[in-house]
Amino acid sequence: MLHCLTDSLVKHVLHACIRFGNMSARYIGFLCSFFLCVLSLAACSMKEEIKRIDEVKRERLLAEASRSENLTGEQIFIRSCNTCHPGGKKGPLAPRLDKLDDHFPSDLSLRTFLRSGKGIMPAQPQNVVSDKEMDSLINYLRGLNADLKAAAAR
Repeated sequence: MLHCLTDSLVKHVLHACIRFGNMSARYIGFLCSFFLCVLSLAACSMKEEIKRIDEVKRERLLAEASRSENLTGEQIFIRSCNTCHPGGKKGPLAPRLDKLDDHFPSDLSLRTFLRSGKGIMPAQPQNVVSDKEMDSLINYLRGLNADLKAAAAR
């Protein structure tokens, strides 16, 4: 593209030389230098813009890949919950999950709580955890709750 612009510039300068025969060579040289500088700057800024666009595309692809809908409930729990609820047990900032059935008797109430979050517990909106993943997470949490209750009963 720069080559085409340079050719076009040379043609216009030659045309100007023929048309305005009394223009000094120094003035024409100045104009050529000026236009070449402008073209060079435009080409440099275009490269930077292309780099920026490519980086934004890469970031979006990584974000989309991290929201895979093929994750199991356990994988989602490890990714999103295990830091504060290690293995469903009491963590440094969060309660045990053995009373999950008492606090959230229906899957809908648990889903609503997980989607909205509470206090320092972050919300898990649909763009972070899809409906399919949320179903898997709820099933995993219900099983984990049962396992924790069974372990406590022993």
